[in-house]
Amino acid sequence: MKKISLRWRVTIAAAFVLTLFCVAMTQSSIRDANLIIADPILKLRTAMKTDPILNGDQNFSPDTALDETVYNGLDNFTQRSYLFMLAAIGGGSFLVYLLAGYSLQPVKKLSSSIEAISEKQLSSRIQGFDSKDEIAKLADDFNAMMDRLEIAFLREKRFSSNAAHELRTPLTIIRTNLEILAMNETPAIEDYEHVVKIIKKQNQRMIALVEDLFALSAMKSSSIEDVFDVKEIIVDIIREMQPLANQRKIDIQSELSSGLIKGNPIIFRQAVANLIENGIKYNTEQGTLKVRSLIEKNQYIIAVEDTGIGIDQEQAAHIFEPFYRIENSRSRNTAGAGLGLALCREIIEGHGGSVAYSPLEHGSLFTIQLPLNQNLTAVNEPD
Repeated sequence: MKKISLRWRVTIAAAFVLTLFCVAMTQSSIRDANLIIADPILKLRTAMKTDPILNGDQNFSPDTALDETVYNGLDNFTQRSYLFMLAAIGGGSFLVYLLAGYSLQPVKKLSSSIEAISEKQLSSRIQGFDSKDEIAKLADDFNAMMDRLEIAFLREKRFSSNAAHELRTPLTIIRTNLEILAMNETPAIEDYEHVVKIIKKQNQRMIALVEDLFALSAMKSSSIEDVFDVKEIIVDIIREMQPLANQRKIDIQSELSSGLIKGNPIIFRQAVANLIENGIKYNTEQGTLKVRSLIEKNQYIIAVEDTGIGIDQEQAAHIFEPFYRIENSRSRNTAGAGLGLALCREIIEGHGGSVAYSPLEHGSLFTIQLPLNQNLTAVNEPD
């Protein structure tokens, strides 16, 4: 069934209202005409019947003469009233149809402009709506939506390109080493061991990348419904990271407060673990890593402070972007695809919080803020 256009719907609605109004006015006019005309005639009849002069004239009949004139007049008035009513309804409806078409021209123009934008023209914008009315506001809102859509599309495109590049790099390294090994007619056992070591390392790198990509995807559809103590998670992470810290002679210092939040503890753990692991990996040897947490103004705050190489202020603005790696750490000695901090931000924001970076004179400070439900908050007891 074909849908009725907006123009016709406006016309039908206006015609319906106009019909009700005209019918009411016509009926009221006919009723008033009867009352205005009938009352004086009744009075005139009474006066004529009581007038001795008129009653003495045998040829005068007031009832017949007056009734015929009055009823003919009322019939003519009624017919004319209905004719004018129909003309008013028809003419008014036609006028509404024309005015609706004229008024809806900007909407039609806006619709045509939107239809002309395809998935390959996300940079196109709607122009020519400067009337400062609702249609212009709608066009501005659509352009703002297109701005956000274009940014998101470019981000996803860049993300896919970077993901493909990060996956292709280890595969290229593996293929190159295999080709070199194949060129050697009599490879030694050490050559095989060297290639196997490279393949194993690159395989681990690809697995880590795929896991990060999966975590990013899973975070968007994760259901947040468990209640857990953040302190217990941080203590567990520090315990697991201690061997890596010992290897690099990093002193981990912690001062933690208990606090219950609602969320996904497995995914949340990954975000905090990423910050602590970075604090160890990018720290100076024999450096210090301070992990603190406290409750302040219904916020659970986690601070991870290291004495490492720090981050340039210009680069700091991009560290939470997927696949972004700081130039002075892009060496493959620190394996990673640059997804860790992007994943961390996604997880924390998914729990209603925020994560921020602050430069220190010697090192870096990452701060996580999470909303606390007062009914779930545990006692603030420093470690």
